[in-house]
Formats: sequence, C-alpha cells, structure tokens
Amino acid sequence: MEPDKQLETQHTNKGLSEVFSSKREELEQLLEKKFEPALKLLTESELKTLLIAQDFRNSIAHFSIYDSTHYSNKEAKTLPKD
Repeated sequence: MEPDKQLETQHTNKGLSEVFSSKREELEQLLEKKFEPALKLLTESELKTLLIAQDFRNSIAHFSIYDSTHYSNKEAKTLPKD
C-alpha cells in the first residue's frame, strides 16, 4: 500500500479528532520541556496572570469565529436569487 494511502486510511480509521488530539499533546509536551525553565522563574501571581490572559485570548478567538460565521450566514440569506 502506498504511504499516502496508508496514512489516509490510518487517519480515517483513527478519526481526525484523535489524530489532532495526539499531535496537540505532543506539541504541548515539547513546549513544556522548552519553556519549563522559564516558567519556574515566574511567581504564582505571574502564572495566574498568564493563564487568565490565555483564557481571555481563547474567548475572543472563539467569539470572533462565531461572529464571522454568524454574519456570513446572515449575508448569504440576504443575497438575491437569480
């Protein structure tokens, strides 16, 4: 079996969410190893501030995606039909 077909079959069998989940975990582990020394230098309040900022950023990103989808759907409904 060709490597591309084998990879495609593997992704289909495993499910895309599982593939992305495992890759995300690998990336998080690599980032933790790389930034662990720097994180140890931060105080507890600085870490809390970073977590709050990350949550806020994620909230805004989620809202932006929802907002753009909402308006795209709204505009699509108002387009004239030929």
